[in-house]
Amino acid sequence: MRYFFASWSLASIQMRRIFNEVAADICRYIQNVPELSGTPLTVLAVDIDQQPTLVETHGITHVPAIQLSANSQDLITLVGARPKLALRSELITALEKHSINARVTKE
Repeated sequence: MRYFFASWSLASIQMRRIFNEVAADICRYIQNVPELSGTPLTVLAVDIDQQPTLVETHGITHVPAIQLSANSQDLITLVGARPKLALRSELITALEKHSINARVTKE
């Protein structure tokens, strides 16, 4: 999970705390879902001014942006500020869809 931000962006600064809280929630969620249990979650905060190549690689054009990936595949990219519960819900929905797709692929 990547959090793309800019130090000059007020929305990025405000979203940082929410991102950190939601990242912790997502870690706990993954541990409690059998299909995802044991899956490592790497959390990165990416300053777009310091890592422009990474920003370009992931197609980020606005901040703040949060990107969730699994198996080198982007599951969801969310751009803009959101309330904590909305952000958490969108990320969990993306994980659930990924989990269902992984289960179907195995069968």
